[in-house]
Amino acid sequence: MIRDALDIELRHTGSILAKPIIDLLGVVSDPTALDARSDAFMGIGYAVMEAYDIDRRPCFRKVNGLGAYTHHLHIYETKSAYIKRYLAFRDYLIACPSKPSLH
Repeated sequence: MIRDALDIELRHTGSILAKPIIDLLGVVSDPTALDARSDAFMGIGYAVMEAYDIDRRPCFRKVNGLGAYTHHLHIYETKSAYIKRYLAFRDYLIACPSKPSLH
């Protein structure tokens, strides 16, 4: 559904028992295009979050019928150095399953 809403590459980056929320990494060529497409995300149940982190990237979250967050979608521009770091952290958690409490 998300891929239909925007030209985006998606990767699952985590979900742990301590935080039962699915984290997704979205990679786009032009993050500013998301401003015009926010309604498409809202149409599939995502709400716009304020941009945060060092690079002020856009974020979305999905809420279920009970009001609980189920997904976080973190958007990065294709050339962002944070993509490699984000995926390296995911891979570390996969390789070291005793460490998810650090997430």
